[in-house]
Amino acid sequence: MLTELDDSVWHQLPTTFDHVGTSDPRFFDRLWFAASDRNGGSTLQFTMGVYQNMNVVDGGVVAIVDGKQHNLRVSRQLRPVYKTECGPLSIEVVEPFQHIRLRIAHDGFKGELDWRASLPPQEEHQHFRRSAGRIIEDYARYDQTGSLAGWLELGGRHVDVDDWWACRDHSWGVRERVGIVEPRTGEAPPPVGGLFSFLFYSTDAYGGHVQVARGNDGSRYLSASILERPSGTVRWIGESAEIAVCFIDDTQRRADSHRGRGSRTFGRHARPRLWRL
Repeated sequence: MLTELDDSVWHQLPTTFDHVGTSDPRFFDRLWFAASDRNGGSTLQFTMGVYQNMNVVDGGVVAIVDGKQHNLRVSRQLRPVYKTECGPLSIEVVEPFQHIRLRIAHDGFKGELDWRASLPPQEEHQHFRRSAGRIIEDYARYDQTGSLAGWLELGGRHVDVDDWWACRDHSWGVRERVGIVEPRTGEAPPPVGGLFSFLFYSTDAYGGHVQVARGNDGSRYLSASILERPSGTVRWIGESAEIAVCFIDDTQRRADSHRGRGSRTFGRHARPRLWRL
């Protein structure tokens, strides 16, 4: 199927833009934004994802103001509408990597927000993992820090979003447990559990991100970067950083089925004990 994207000279495959280079149903392409006011009293998240091989677009926005949480989740069939719109949510790239407009148009939850960059995007190292001959994950992501301005209307109340601190990421590729139950290609895997934590930060002199993952199967991942302002020089920290994790038995964390992707129970909590650079 031809889309507006095909009227360009940027094809990467001998097919139209409505196809990707793998038939893996887990292939995704997702934009994610988060922001909070400078005093830490209010916060929001906004996300939209496209799943080409599942023929689905979904998204959501959550805002917390004065201790009250407002939620909106949306989903639609992808084809034939190739736009970053899903129900009342839309994303407009006004200027790539510099200015992105987020819109919400739903009764009781409205808004127009302008995300503007304060630091250039940082491309993470490629995420790749294989097990028993099968690709578990193969995806890319970049991270960026900026600010958010505009307005929200929550339950009839107008909220000015005045220069909130903000961050975003954009990831695409194949990740495990996206859209399907993971097939079994070897011995039964250990129960799902572990630690995943990430942090965006920026100061007058530096900016960057920290991302750490530990699985109870022994898997490990650590990514950290320091971007120097105003030179834009990025320093990656890998083996020189360590985190000590203590797993505590007999604790649970449950994501209930109303989230739309089924129930997931984590049998062990991970508590970071020490961070050292």
